[in-house]
Amino acid sequence: MTDSHLLLETRGVSKAFPGVVALTNVGFSLRRGEVHFLLGENGAGKSTLINIISGVVAPDEGEVLLEERPVRFASPRHAQRAGVRTIHQEFSLIPNLSVAENITIERPPRSFGPFVHPRRTRTRAAEILDELGVRIDTRRLVRDLRASEKQIVDIARALSEDAKVLVMDEPTSTLSANEIETLFAIIRRIKDGGIGVIYISHRLEELGAIGDRVTVLRDGTIQGTFDIDDDLDRATVVELMVGKHVADHYPKEPAAIGDQALAATGISRLPAFSDVSLSIRRGEIVGVTGVVGSGMEPLAYVLAGVAPPDSGDITVAGAPAKIESVAGAIAHGIGLIPGDRREMGLIIDLPVPHNITLASLDTLGRAGWIVPRTERSIFRDYVDRLSISVPGEATPTRNLSGGNQQKVVIAKWLARNVSILVCVEPTRGIDVGARVEIYRIFNRMTAEGKSVVLVSTDYSEVLGMSDRIYVVRNGRIAAEYDGAAVDRETVLHAVFGSTN
Repeated sequence: MTDSHLLLETRGVSKAFPGVVALTNVGFSLRRGEVHFLLGENGAGKSTLINIISGVVAPDEGEVLLEERPVRFASPRHAQRAGVRTIHQEFSLIPNLSVAENITIERPPRSFGPFVHPRRTRTRAAEILDELGVRIDTRRLVRDLRASEKQIVDIARALSEDAKVLVMDEPTSTLSANEIETLFAIIRRIKDGGIGVIYISHRLEELGAIGDRVTVLRDGTIQGTFDIDDDLDRATVVELMVGKHVADHYPKEPAAIGDQALAATGISRLPAFSDVSLSIRRGEIVGVTGVVGSGMEPLAYVLAGVAPPDSGDITVAGAPAKIESVAGAIAHGIGLIPGDRREMGLIIDLPVPHNITLASLDTLGRAGWIVPRTERSIFRDYVDRLSISVPGEATPTRNLSGGNQQKVVIAKWLARNVSILVCVEPTRGIDVGARVEIYRIFNRMTAEGKSVVLVSTDYSEVLGMSDRIYVVRNGRIAAEYDGAAVDRETVLHAVFGSTN
């Protein structure tokens, strides 16, 4: 690698927070026109490194170089002006402005004085989108766009500001297969333009699709940097990430299958899904899969009481159940791990103990109050049982890694002692090690005669962990399979409708 190809570099970067050493002597580099994957478990130090590169925090030691010159960004805006842009999972767009206005917001074409020229604004935005090879009506409001379109607009805005380095944090976590291919095509165009991309992902299959190099972080230190080619040993990468050999990413353990825990007959929630019938038995992990927008996520939320069905019947333990609210679902022993844990599963500014007992206030205390000693006991119990990594009782839940936040959501329902846990994308954005730990929690639940509904677009996860699998397509159940007997190809044919 010649100096002329080197775009960004960190040398000896270290960073500590109270009680936590986040990074130790980290050296990382990015070349022009390359996609450099940054891998590691949640809590490995990826976010801290990216925050230093993008000006959110300053390193305690070491330096950052951009185009061979030392830089010390005072703020994210300072980094953006230097050409370092981050595309977060939560997009930094203004919903009530148009696509064109969002793309050109930093450099709006003006007619005279402070007045923006609308036609030139739309023309400039369309030119940038054309460079990316996509078409989006620049007059549409951002609030009306799909997640994939918002992501494209965020990328286009970065290009309008002459980005040199683009950091992408889990960019495919909410995208369908077709949307992922569109994104990859855009990234290849960006590479061809000489922009360097730092790509954070937990999907190892994406390495060979767009990656040039990969760096693995563990416990705040670099474990290795590798060129990506067809011979890359992914098992070695995983072992470097978790610090031990992970023999089976899907450690499904058989459990005794008991009586029917829940059955839905002909339930509908229009326009998302209609006339759906399914059943879940005690001791069973039931997978529900399909593409994004197939109706499987709204189906999960109806089963968990987030939204009532328009029609149809639900029984729990053989008795009719009217589940029209979350409280109603809880009363029938049903808990929910939502697709967005930060928005729907946690109160992230509360300490971890408060979140763990959040669903049990009516059983553990009076008038919403819990004896502190009781809460501390429950907190310690579930920290030990689920191996939750948390510095202390007063730690705000927002400070935990994604995997540990997800364990807190699970602990909340285990503390409530629910008998059915509906899980929507439970391992999205979570590293391999934390995934395996969560799967083992599911195994322990089924061993106790409880049931898990695993709603996921990760087909390997569904195949690896399910006793039975339902495929949802176009708002209806398209197929049902024995999880131990079906293969991936058969499930994918049903998902995409390529067979009857």
